[in-house]
Amino acid sequence: MLAYSSVVSTAASGRAAIQHRRCVAPRCSNLCAGKVGDVPKSAFAPVALLAVGVVGDVLTRRLGKSQRLCRSGRGSAMSRSIGSLCRGLVTHGAGGRQRLRTCACEARPRQQQGRKSPQESEEERLRLDKEAREGMEDYMQKIEILAEKGNIRAQKTAWKWKVRKKVWNYLEDNDIADFPRPVHHRIPNFKGAAEAGKRMAGLPEFYAAEVVKVNPDTPQKSVRVAVLQANKTLYAPQPRLRTGFFSRIVPNTVLPSKFNFAATAGGMKQMSEPLGLDDRTKIDIVVVGSSAVNPENGARVGKGEGFAELEYGMMRQLGMIDENTPVITTVHDSQVISEDMPPEGKVMMVHDVPVDIIVTPTRVIRVPSKTRLPKPTGIYWDILSQEKFDAIRVLQTLKKQLERETGTQIKLAEQEEALPPLAKRGQRPGQRPPAKTESPAEPPAPEPEPEPRKAGVKSKLARPKTG
Repeated sequence: MLAYSSVVSTAASGRAAIQHRRCVAPRCSNLCAGKVGDVPKSAFAPVALLAVGVVGDVLTRRLGKSQRLCRSGRGSAMSRSIGSLCRGLVTHGAGGRQRLRTCACEARPRQQQGRKSPQESEEERLRLDKEAREGMEDYMQKIEILAEKGNIRAQKTAWKWKVRKKVWNYLEDNDIADFPRPVHHRIPNFKGAAEAGKRMAGLPEFYAAEVVKVNPDTPQKSVRVAVLQANKTLYAPQPRLRTGFFSRIVPNTVLPSKFNFAATAGGMKQMSEPLGLDDRTKIDIVVVGSSAVNPENGARVGKGEGFAELEYGMMRQLGMIDENTPVITTVHDSQVISEDMPPEGKVMMVHDVPVDIIVTPTRVIRVPSKTRLPKPTGIYWDILSQEKFDAIRVLQTLKKQLERETGTQIKLAEQEEALPPLAKRGQRPGQRPPAKTESPAEPPAPEPEPEPRKAGVKSKLARPKTG
């Protein structure tokens, strides 16, 4: 009897040991709603524990059905009660009393052990910051070498890396950056991002919109929450477009208590509907993250990977947006730069996406329509590198689809592209460090690589059927 044996081992050892219960639903925030109750330590306690174990073992059969509903917050009170009871555990409290807790997520004694002190966390952050800056310098040298060899892309984009370096270093050096840090090679999160998101939610364009596309980066989380709170449809690209195109959350499918979680990458994965290239929903507002923006011409510099441009180009290609669809960004005031954006003698590339509105924690800046740079009209395949194309399956699917429809072969850029390094992932202060494992004396033989899946319109990118 699984539940009984777990409870008995807990009572005997005085430690919270129901690890298999917590592993069933590691993010069950709704399952943690139960109250903590005292259980008298008497001769009847073993009988009570046995009863809890028996009932928990029986109700576990209902867990598989209720787990999915509980995670999304749409389950009934009975489903949530079953989920909580099945995760019940007993710990020893002060005064010789036993305490019955309804969710193992509320009692994590093992996480308390080995937590990093604030000093250790700061040292780790500084180490990652140093590595990120060194990696950025190495990448900038590669760009310069390619530019000297005549690489057109490198010649046109080298100045952007100087801007990124200036902004990222400034945010870190002045402690404006916020988790995740360091902000190098990512859309930088900043202190005041939540205020910028609230200010954006007060725009008349946001008020009139019904469908809002928001990038998945951390500084725009407050914008995604605002979309859900305003009862609008949220579109978010799947991270790095590695598995598909967009994910969608429509109104009245997530409880208000779950909005904050739904706005995260994990929440979007659990609670959203994945969409493929067959979707043609009209997008009313496009929200993008930025490293730097120009308030005079709307020029925008991202993190250097080109995902915002690809997403915008695909939406234009599919007719989901047009020239008049507002493009909005939320940034810190220090990321608003007028000089050398672009520098004299340099121009933005044809696929770069300018912004119409810039929102900071303190103000709203509207780029004059007369001076705003032109927006892309689709995907410019002739400047899309083979390296980037091979890394994004949805692009491969779209290319094949367009070739079938037009009967012509689409050619990619012939020059190579040096893809930038990935961002260094730090930890929140006080976060439990990952367990260290000793490397074996002899490494195991590598497993054979699986055959790559063929991309196509009939792949998993297609919209899931709704009952």
